Amino acid sequence: MKADDWQMSKVFLGGGDVQYVLPIFQREYAWEEEEWGTLLDDVIETYHESQKAQHEHFLGSLVVIEEDGKKTLFQSYTLVDGQQRLTSVSILLCALRDLPGAEDSLNRKVNRYLYNLDVDGDLRYKILPTTKYDDRESYIAILDGKSTDGLESRIVDAYAFYKEQLGALIESTGLLPQDLFDCVLSSLYIVFIELDRTDKPYKIFESLNHRGKALTQADLVRNYIAMTLPQSRQQKIFDSDWSQIERKLSDRRETARIPELTAFLRHYLAMQLGDLPRVDQVYNRFRDRIEKRMKPSDNEFELEIQKLHRFASHYEKLLRPENESSSLVKSRLERLNILEPTTAFPLLMFYYDSYESRAIDVNEFLKILKVVENYLVRRFLAGEPTNYHNSMFTSLAHELMSQNEHGASSLESALGERNYPSDNRLKQQLIWNRLYSTNKSRRIVFVLEELSQHINAEVKLAKAGTVEHIMPQRPNTAWQSDLGADWQDVYREQLHTIGNLTVVSQPWNSKLSNLTFLKKREQLMQQGLPINTEYFGDENMKWNGKAIKKRALFLIEKALEAWPAFTEPPRSQGVTGRSPLTLTIRGEDFGVFSWRDMLLQMVNCLHEMHLLADLDAAQSEFGGMIRTDEEASAKSYRKSSAGWWIYVNHSAEAVVHVCRRLAQFCDLGDDEWSFTYE
Repeated sequence: MKADDWQMSKVFLGGGDVQYVLPIFQREYAWEEEEWGTLLDDVIETYHESQKAQHEHFLGSLVVIEEDGKKTLFQSYTLVDGQQRLTSVSILLCALRDLPGAEDSLNRKVNRYLYNLDVDGDLRYKILPTTKYDDRESYIAILDGKSTDGLESRIVDAYAFYKEQLGALIESTGLLPQDLFDCVLSSLYIVFIELDRTDKPYKIFESLNHRGKALTQADLVRNYIAMTLPQSRQQKIFDSDWSQIERKLSDRRETARIPELTAFLRHYLAMQLGDLPRVDQVYNRFRDRIEKRMKPSDNEFELEIQKLHRFASHYEKLLRPENESSSLVKSRLERLNILEPTTAFPLLMFYYDSYESRAIDVNEFLKILKVVENYLVRRFLAGEPTNYHNSMFTSLAHELMSQNEHGASSLESALGERNYPSDNRLKQQLIWNRLYSTNKSRRIVFVLEELSQHINAEVKLAKAGTVEHIMPQRPNTAWQSDLGADWQDVYREQLHTIGNLTVVSQPWNSKLSNLTFLKKREQLMQQGLPINTEYFGDENMKWNGKAIKKRALFLIEKALEAWPAFTEPPRSQGVTGRSPLTLTIRGEDFGVFSWRDMLLQMVNCLHEMHLLADLDAAQSEFGGMIRTDEEASAKSYRKSSAGWWIYVNHSAEAVVHVCRRLAQFCDLGDDEWSFTYE
């Protein structure tokens, strides 16, 4: 390895004709306005400083490998790192050249640094970007003064930015384009690092302090592949596999707030390793797995990339079911996507591969998708925490793959033993579960529409459904009167429970709004959705806490029919009519003498452990159940050690549910707290 400080003029001339070729695995040009602006600011600041005294400004580094390992009058380099800044500098020079009124002499000077003037074809261009996202076509069109219409590369946007900004700067300050040109070529420096084939380029790449657009984990994986494969085999593997992966999955999109291709690599590794890597460790885990299991130069490494391609195809269909050819599978995947199943993707990729390789037929695959849906729906309805899914689905995928278990029955058995809500548990928790929140609305609509379809599959909403609260979210005085003297308790405890929710199309949602219950009931009957017509037929029906609970029980029974249990353990007697004995949190036992006392103890312990300290966040989540005003000091509230007033006038079942919600809110795992009762 050699490292030297080079003026930008030397970078572009190199002692003669020179070309920097972006390797096929390099990412596309990714700089945006923030990075373009920083480069321009550097140039302007360097120009002003150089007017006072000789001034040098270092932009960063270029890492290259010289092709063919020999010096010639025409030097060709593979550009390992630095493509973003080098391409941007050349675009800035091109924008200077193309400013209105630029002198012909400047035009000729700029072209000397952009073109190899004595050769033809692609060799004519000193920088040759990749073909991704039209980068090469856009770059060549800009240099040659041709149209860039219809091209999607960010290079087009960079050129437009520099041309506009430079034009405004020169007009407002009187700076000369020639002066800025001289500054770029003579005062900007880079560290020019030249490797030979005996070096490990990816090791150098890992150690560099990158400036500008941060590399994603997928970028690092791509570069690792590029820098470890023999050059003679890169083109074949890129064309047949990696480029196909990038066509299917792009880090320009996100899934679950993670760049899409990075998310795929993370889930692929999770399936292979049995644990889910941190997002920022995806590259390290990929590299370590390859170097532990195979030599990157071996054929086995190529087979691994082919395998990545195969699973990327599965992953794309999980994300975008419209790409699945089977209408039955597509329908099942569309249902699953509403349930936000990304945590289950390591498992689903394993089964997708079983289906595509014909280890299982389409009917068995459909059963498997139905089993996963059942598991996700029942845990959603029971209000169970979703953070459990990450480790559970990952370890299960690895376990089933290791055991070569492909069938739906083995999956049912496995999931049935992994915190699967029994019918009895679902009944106890769903009746009080605060099911509704904005980020859950799609799942709630899906569940309620499925329950309606379960009653009568022939009747559907004509337009997309939305969640409607029967008791409105802002009850007026008429509603308060209808709900009864305890309307505040009903509102606080039951507003967002399943018994108070239904589904209507958007125009009806606006229409129903704050109508009285009698008028709302009439409208719901008129709309004709079975989930409403089957229940609201009684003209004398009233809407209060008792009615909400009764409807919840009706819907729960339908849910148990629509998503029946895999296995149903013997029913326990539940907590009603029993007395609590102890509450255990993170290994510490607390004696309790009533359910109300257990709830207060739960709040006190969580507060003392600094898990429940943000009053605003707690009130946002639990509403009127947590208050600070003295009016709350009535018998329905008890004062906690934090000075908060906690509403404790719940049934035994409701106390258990509220404690479970408190644990979830404080990120307390199921294995970190428990209680006993007589």
